[in-house]
Amino acid sequence: MTWQISSDLILTPLKRSDSATILTLVNASRSLLKKYLYWVDSVQDLASCEQYIRERAESGLPGATW
Repeated sequence: MTWQISSDLILTPLKRSDSATILTLVNASRSLLKKYLYWVDSVQDLASCEQYIRERAESGLPGATW
């Protein structure tokens, strides 16, 4: 399932294959993101990013896959 928010923004479920992209983006804005996102400090490398996605996507919580 995907949600088209606007012509430029589409939400898709998290996948472990997104890890490298997410890690790159987090590293580029780490100091700003950690003010707002509790998990930024725990994502330091590809393995920890994959672990975060696995825990998030497989948690079973409503909306957790986004």
